[in-house]
Amino acid sequence: MKKLLCLVFALIAVSAPARTISWRSGIGDTLVDSGGLSLTDAFIFELGAFDAGFTPDATNYGEWESRWHAFGQATFEPLLGNGWEPGLQYFTKDTTVLGGQLSSESPPLPSYAFTAGMQAFLWVYDSKTVAPTSEWALVGGSTWTFPASDLLNLTPVVWELNSADRTIWGGANDIRGDGLYTALPGSFDLQTAAVPEPAGLILLGLAGGVFGLRRRR
Repeated sequence: MKKLLCLVFALIAVSAPARTISWRSGIGDTLVDSGGLSLTDAFIFELGAFDAGFTPDATNYGEWESRWHAFGQATFEPLLGNGWEPGLQYFTKDTTVLGGQLSSESPPLPSYAFTAGMQAFLWVYDSKTVAPTSEWALVGGSTWTFPASDLLNLTPVVWELNSADRTIWGGANDIRGDGLYTALPGSFDLQTAAVPEPAGLILLGLAGGVFGLRRRR
């Protein structure tokens, strides 16, 4: 019976190609909101991708939620060490690309095929509602593209927050993107930004222009 069970498990492993992505920040990183305060346990960290052909920016942030596909999610987990630990300002998660390019976290996350080569983003938020009370950061890395599922490659893909060099909303590694801020820390690993109503886009554009001018100076 034991030999039969071993054979069954071996067949399952062979039929289920996989590749794990380890995505995380550093312990003790500076993760703050638009006011410069440390992120709380209300925040959720999602790794995922947008619909093919959709480019997220400050003109279409109202569409992000409907076009977003979460691959993995890190929530408040003070004990398990596989989630978001605000006391350490640290998030970490291991999510596997299964056969068919599906996520090992689906379910409970909705099923979606993350095509090899698709650009990945990290979306950090306390609410996905488009309102000034919501805080978002949307960042990515030029090397963050989903790998093909591969049973023979057991080396995990590692995406550290310090390799994020694309800031769409909020900021990462001292580089800010769009969004509204009330405090501008000189050094940070990640900062979320407030989300204005769509009518506030003009104000956001003007603020972004002034901020860009200050940076150039």
